[in-house]
Amino acid sequence: MIPYTYFEQTGLLKAYPGFLSPQTCTDLIRLMQTSPSEAAKVLREPLDGHKMRSTRDVLVPAVTQSHMTSQLQAKLPELNLHFGCQTEKIQLLQFLRYLPGDYFLPHQDWYADDKPEIAPRQISFVLFLNAPPAYAGGELVFYLPHKALGMSIGMVIQPEIGLLISFPPQTVHEVRKVLSGERFTVAGWFH
Repeated sequence: MIPYTYFEQTGLLKAYPGFLSPQTCTDLIRLMQTSPSEAAKVLREPLDGHKMRSTRDVLVPAVTQSHMTSQLQAKLPELNLHFGCQTEKIQLLQFLRYLPGDYFLPHQDWYADDKPEIAPRQISFVLFLNAPPAYAGGELVFYLPHKALGMSIGMVIQPEIGLLISFPPQTVHEVRKVLSGERFTVAGWFH
């Protein structure tokens, strides 16, 4: 696994270690474990009939959504400067619970050609609420072009409890299959 600082030095992402305290993360996980959930949706499934994603979208109370939105939006000025854009708000906030066997295949969060309703996405983000050893597998992988090899290579980011990372929505990334335990994150997009 590669520390987030490597990706930050390359300019690929902006990281906020300790964005949430460990206690706040624990409290959110407890809330997510007792809240209703539904299968997380994707805007486009592969043509071969396989599922693009398997995870649970937890329906947390509106007050939790609102509080998290406020905390994230406080970072907008710095994120806009880092990524050279002018985002104004969060398009969608997902509280995600990955159970053993859950995954999200390699994808981008940007579909300008066939999904104009999400084309305004300018910044993607993931907030880690827990990290190994609470779960095994479930790695967040960024696929970066390697000019010398003429292909993309997968680089696994090392998660930390409370770590917020943000990156361009055009970045190809995936969540590998969770092997054991449960992986909890908050994900979304600024536009």
